[in-house]
Amino acid sequence: MININRRSSFLQRLLLATALPFGLLAAGAMSAHAGTVTVTGANGANGTCGHAGGAGGAATATTTTPGDPSNDATAQGGRGGAGSNLCYGLHDLPRGGGSGGAATATAATTVTTGSASAAAIGTGGAGGTGGRGLYDLIPSAPGGTGGGATVISSAADAGAGSAWRRDVVDLRRRSY
Repeated sequence: MININRRSSFLQRLLLATALPFGLLAAGAMSAHAGTVTVTGANGANGTCGHAGGAGGAATATTTTPGDPSNDATAQGGRGGAGSNLCYGLHDLPRGGGSGGAATATAATTVTTGSASAAAIGTGGAGGTGGRGLYDLIPSAPGGTGGGATVISSAADAGAGSAWRRDVVDLRRRSY
């Protein structure tokens, strides 16, 4: 038998903090779980002298685990790389920024009892900044276009519970 000294309140709290969750888990009181996926695309490379910025990487996040009461998918496209500035010697003009990466998010769930929810959030990557020119003599290059975003969500409940879904699309603008 373990004898706990009243002065040792730290040990009591530690025992309660670890034993109570395990006891509830064994009893089945904490059986719910959710599927959450977050994906971020890589940023595009910055352009070197005379080169445009690279495109941002695409991101695809999908969670369609049936039986999970809540599934969330978040995708963020990568930012486009910056275009090169006017190079020394004026032999290479400024170049445009890279386009932002596309984002695709899909979340779906179906449960037989209880409530169900699915949320899909997609944010296209911002376009890279255009290279700088030389005052009014040589104009600056345009920034890259923002990445597109596509989201799909579906939540269904075969029982008497409730079901909801949320779609969020955020399209980033061109960088200047």
